[in-house]
Amino acid sequence: MCMNLILMGFFYSAGWRYGFMEQFYDGFLKEKGFTTSVSTYVAGMHFGHLGLDLKNSLRMEARWFNSGQVELRDEYGNLVRVRDYTFINFRVYKGDVWFNVMYQPIAGSDVGVSMGFRYRFRGLIFRVDNLGVGTPVKAGMAYMDEGRGIFASLSWELPYGFVYDVVLRRNVMGLDAFISKTNRFDYISGGNSLTSGLAAGFLLQRNRIKLGYVIRSLGALGFQNTVELMYE
Repeated sequence: MCMNLILMGFFYSAGWRYGFMEQFYDGFLKEKGFTTSVSTYVAGMHFGHLGLDLKNSLRMEARWFNSGQVELRDEYGNLVRVRDYTFINFRVYKGDVWFNVMYQPIAGSDVGVSMGFRYRFRGLIFRVDNLGVGTPVKAGMAYMDEGRGIFASLSWELPYGFVYDVVLRRNVMGLDAFISKTNRFDYISGGNSLTSGLAAGFLLQRNRIKLGYVIRSLGALGFQNTVELMYE
């Protein structure tokens, strides 16, 4: 899939923008303490995350996605200007319920407001997100066994349809490491392949500071690199 079509997706589909910013399994990041990460995509696009615990068991997270430099042209193909766009999603957690405020300047001053929740039953997690205005609803379930290092999820999201994530996490030579596979990026990378969505990462820890690195294949589009920093 060409980059022009990907950029059109960002312009006209909130689902594309949410899809890049949200993942059921997000590397080593946990909803605890101070967390931050930066990811690089193709063509100068990048993603960022910042999480912080607040008082009264509240947690705040901000996620943003930057489109990179976009050329704006008139109907004759003449270059009008070059600029970038940043989409920001603010989220506040209270236990297993959260509220989202999504700012999408690409659509003028478009603001989406929504909420989400999850229900845990033993190793199962049921989750619904983006219930609101101007946001694409998604729902899914996951199985997590932290003792065995196994995580698997299946969700339904626009515009992707059914999205799966399968993760295996192990201690390798003293490092916390994982490999995973998802079909989330097949939609933009030109079709299904064995390598599209395949990821691997490792985590270094010193006292209360953790530093993680994750590399994910985007198929024909190249690789996504993520650096994560946590302090508990």
